[in-house]
Amino acid sequence: MSYCLNPHCLKPQNLLTEKFCLNCKTPLLLKNRYRAIKTIGQGGMGRTFLATDEEDKLSESPRVIKQFFPQTRETNSLQKAIELFAAEAVRLDELGQHSQIPRLYDYFTQNGHQYLVQEWIEGDNLAQILEKEGIFREQSICHLLNNLLPVLTFVHDRQIIHRDIKPENIIRRLDGTLVLVDFGAAKALTGKALCQTGTVIGSPEYIAPEQLRGKAVVSSDIYSLGVTCLHLLTGISPFDLYSDSEDTWVWRDYLADNPITIELGQILDKMIARAIARRYQSTQAVLQDLIAHIITFSEFAVSPQEKIPESSETEPTEPILISEQGIDYTQLRDLLEAKQWQQANQATEQLLLQAAHQDRRGWLEKDDLDNLSCEDLYIIDRLWVNYSEKHFGFSVQHGIWQDLEEKNYQNFGKQVGWYFEGRWLLTKQINFSFSAPRGHLPAMSWWFGHAIWGLKGLFLRMDACLAK
Repeated sequence: MSYCLNPHCLKPQNLLTEKFCLNCKTPLLLKNRYRAIKTIGQGGMGRTFLATDEEDKLSESPRVIKQFFPQTRETNSLQKAIELFAAEAVRLDELGQHSQIPRLYDYFTQNGHQYLVQEWIEGDNLAQILEKEGIFREQSICHLLNNLLPVLTFVHDRQIIHRDIKPENIIRRLDGTLVLVDFGAAKALTGKALCQTGTVIGSPEYIAPEQLRGKAVVSSDIYSLGVTCLHLLTGISPFDLYSDSEDTWVWRDYLADNPITIELGQILDKMIARAIARRYQSTQAVLQDLIAHIITFSEFAVSPQEKIPESSETEPTEPILISEQGIDYTQLRDLLEAKQWQQANQATEQLLLQAAHQDRRGWLEKDDLDNLSCEDLYIIDRLWVNYSEKHFGFSVQHGIWQDLEEKNYQNFGKQVGWYFEGRWLLTKQINFSFSAPRGHLPAMSWWFGHAIWGLKGLFLRMDACLAK
């Protein structure tokens, strides 16, 4: 279906083959390339559509079209709405380089209306997940904070406050990654702006007291994220978690069936302190306390005392799938459990890139391997060792390397089946089945032949992790 974007069209639905609306004759392609195929939202400021980009034939990823169509006729409110819509485009252009923030593809005016075209994030928002799956447990809250605090750090480092953090504006991708959306309320942190009282923007249930007075600061986002956690822990409206008569939060009264540790409670209390001076002043400070809590309570993370096994003879155990960097390994676990070796190999490449903060670049270099987290390397390896019954895994490869009498990469390649008849395999020649030689997988595309340094760097990193 192709939707006409004329807000006054009485019959907006058309066939995908049409170029002009059969009812009002409006062109169906924005900028002669973007086609709206499904309505996904409508509010006081405009409409949102799922769309395709007919100029980018190589991309199968859908787009989102945001059409600015405010319902208000009041001059000051209309002008403010126009400014906010334009500001969202500027913010997304600045922030869209982060993998957990939607990318902006286009911003333009056509037929008197403003449009944003941005990345489509497939998945449910946290409000929908709460409704479908029920209240969040402590481990899920730790994962949420661990996953989103680095994103907020990225935003704040660029002198921007989101100002509308709530469950509806956090989407869980199909791979479990959390994405922060809707920067329409975001505000630049300039010196002048910090001294001015602005318009009250945000969702009343979640915004900090100073934001109600139009004076949002960095810790206002921390407050909103904390209140979001309270709502997810209890399933109760934040309005009902605060006692006006006692002038205090009473959220613990609603945790009878969902107890949490004292330490997480203290972190949340400091995030939602109504006085700015008693609240966390930066996301890094929250993350520091959170990581200390995660490490102390090993049920939420791999214990730092656990090491990468020195050889494949070590009895494998599955780690808890939360890393200090907030990386989610459940998709890799599920692929390995299903013995989908090729997809698991591809997922491993992406996870290593993510752990080394090079997922945008798409490959690793020598220095990147030196910076790989031991914890993330450990989790990936243990999953491979577990589900392959010690047949595949980095530590299996490491053990094979250690056992070689003459340590060179051709000998190693012969042992694991990567080097055959005097030639290194191409990536497409890798055997993604359990019949492959022991240690054949994982096989990263960037360390065959000319890039064999990648394997050497990995083994050196594993030795360094074992030495800790």
